[in-house]
Amino acid sequence: MTAHLVKLKALLQTYTLLDSTEINLYEIDHIKNAVDEIIQFFKWDLKEKLKESPQNYVPTLQCHLTYIADGGTAFDRRKPKAEQINEFARFLIEQVYDLIAHLQTYYPDSFDFDANMPSHYQDFLGLPCLNNLVSLEKSLEEKNVDDDLISILKDFFSATNETQRFQIRTWRQFQFRESLFTRITHALANLDGAGANLEILKIMIAYELNSIQVYSFFIKFIEKTALGNTDLEEQEQGLLYLVKLFRQVRVEVKSAFDPDAPSLKGAVLESLEAELTYIKQKNEAFLNKFKSAHPDGQNRFYFKVAMTLPELMFFFRILLEIGWMATRFNSYLYEFIAKHIQTERMDQLSKKSMRNHFSSKPFPDRIVKSVRAWLEKAINHIDTHYK
Repeated sequence: MTAHLVKLKALLQTYTLLDSTEINLYEIDHIKNAVDEIIQFFKWDLKEKLKESPQNYVPTLQCHLTYIADGGTAFDRRKPKAEQINEFARFLIEQVYDLIAHLQTYYPDSFDFDANMPSHYQDFLGLPCLNNLVSLEKSLEEKNVDDDLISILKDFFSATNETQRFQIRTWRQFQFRESLFTRITHALANLDGAGANLEILKIMIAYELNSIQVYSFFIKFIEKTALGNTDLEEQEQGLLYLVKLFRQVRVEVKSAFDPDAPSLKGAVLESLEAELTYIKQKNEAFLNKFKSAHPDGQNRFYFKVAMTLPELMFFFRILLEIGWMATRFNSYLYEFIAKHIQTERMDQLSKKSMRNHFSSKPFPDRIVKSVRAWLEKAINHIDTHYK
């Protein structure tokens, strides 16, 4: 094996330095035959060597071929790019790549998928998903996917080992990206346009795309969810929904994109729990302003209304909607009612019940009619006694 590897390396290094005009056709045919003999030797030799040491031979040969391919593209530092190498040198390098692909296809159990690919492998052979990237971008825009999320996906699917935002270095990462591209493409085709952002985020979690760039987007998305609602309880409900949604996602891959980074699913859930804890503490701080100052905990300004809880919440909803009263957070209103108002049927009022009744839409007709009757009675009273 060693002699053939040395010969292959010498051919690559020699012809990488030459221009196409310096290589005659007879020499090219002769060298092609020699290279073909070397490739066939390795393919036949594999069958014999694998009987002796199957777990070591393939990774060793893979490592040597990767080194030789890198030597071919980087031997002359003045022209390391794929497009700057003469056609015959390109042919030689591609033969090495084909042999590595042969190892990967026929001996996957022994192939080292966590090893680095040749440095310019993607420059030479291109990216399968790049051919469909324009179509994917158009589909993402049609589904109203967040612009920042589109940018992340574009950079990821066009990444090489030298790009800034993402780097695809290993064979496993290369396969990971192609699989993720297919998964997202199929998911978008089955979406009706609503919920595309969340669907893509769920796929990222399912695939454990645990890049720091992706995690940073999740953090911004969580913050946007929290700040998008002015009411603390609505913020809490929005975040709890995300916790439930992401926790139910089943991880579909055996290996994360970056095996050395934390799990994306775990990190996102931890961030959501931290945000929920912060909102809870902030809510408690706000509500402390309304707690009774009496050491015995007795309520102040206690009075009774001739309404049920659903009617009372509808009544306050109307006052808020017409601008007669205002509150920064609905939780202030719930706390005040719980501390100082007794309704027709109960003394202790649940804040959860208040929130459910306050957010109810549409309100039942009987509740609307009851509150309307009280308001009409008030108007008639004014007309009768204060005109």
